[in-house]
Amino acid sequence: MRVLLAGGGTGGHLFPGVALAQALRRVDPDGAVRFLCTDRPLDVPTLARYGFDARPMSSPRWEGIRKSGLAFLPRALLSMGRSLEELKDFGADVVVGLGGYAELGPAMAAGLARLPLALLEQNVLPGKATRVTSRFADRLFLQWEGSLAWFKPRVRARAVVLGNPVREEVVRTPSAEARTRLGLAPGLKTLAILGGSQGARALNQWVIERVRDWSELAGRVQVIHLTGRQDRPEAAYAWRRAGIRARVEEFWEDMHLVYGAADLVVARAGGTTLAELTALGVPSVAVPYPHAAENHQLLNAREAERAGAAVLLEEAALLAAPPARQLEGLLFDPDRLATLSEGALRLGRPGAAVEIARAVLELAQSHASRSLAHRTRG
Repeated sequence: MRVLLAGGGTGGHLFPGVALAQALRRVDPDGAVRFLCTDRPLDVPTLARYGFDARPMSSPRWEGIRKSGLAFLPRALLSMGRSLEELKDFGADVVVGLGGYAELGPAMAAGLARLPLALLEQNVLPGKATRVTSRFADRLFLQWEGSLAWFKPRVRARAVVLGNPVREEVVRTPSAEARTRLGLAPGLKTLAILGGSQGARALNQWVIERVRDWSELAGRVQVIHLTGRQDRPEAAYAWRRAGIRARVEEFWEDMHLVYGAADLVVARAGGTTLAELTALGVPSVAVPYPHAAENHQLLNAREAERAGAAVLLEEAALLAAPPARQLEGLLFDPDRLATLSEGALRLGRPGAAVEIARAVLELAQSHASRSLAHRTRG
């Protein structure tokens, strides 16, 4: 089968697509996968690194009538027309939307071409694009049970909660090995701060501006801090000034080492980040990005906390108190960390990629069989 995956622009949308494509390769070695991704800087280099065929195109984004105005409709139609050409060129049997506005054009094209359409949704609150395209999608694959309540019954009947695909290389590496490979002390308590994602600058500033508070943990804790490009020099200086051993990087490709090394992770509450943490059973403090669309990260964090998989800490509370006091009690409480790890493992779905890959192929095969039967009767 030939599967076209549509979406990207952020890691939260793109990496589940990568994970699903990896699973499709394993489940259907004779099949083919192509990405219709965005033209943002992340997509094509990432997909090339994984060896996937990628076709970038601009995607219309609805930002309200004042910003988008009448320009949205013609852009959407152009995206749909380009997508139709790609569907025909690739010979797609099924289209899978990965979320975000990049899925709109391909989803509409799938409807016009009478191809089956499946959608992935990573967040408790489905994104606007998913809420639109779900009306004519054949199948919805959800990460959270709480997402079902946001759809009308006729759409809910086509939805299934299977989790969020996690890339095959994201596996739990033993802590001593992971720390050694990262140049850290194998026996020291390790905190990971994921401040390199979109909207995570406040986590970096939390470190930089409260450097004196961090010195309370000197000699007792080591840190992995992913900062993004802008904040790395300041953050590295802050840790040195606090006397804390730290591995500070703009970005780290081998996240399995970060997850394996960490006793505790502080991160935003994006659906894909939580999927990776829970699949591996990593204790975490979820700090929702307050400016995310419709504050959807807060709902993700609440669901994770309700499941006992994470501690929810809103940004205002995080920035208000000394960092050491907020994290020390948790980081040095093995029973609490073990309880969080168990809750994460219960919530996580490490087999989601393969389950969804099989369901996508079944959808395509079922559609192909119906189409053949219809042509035969005709």
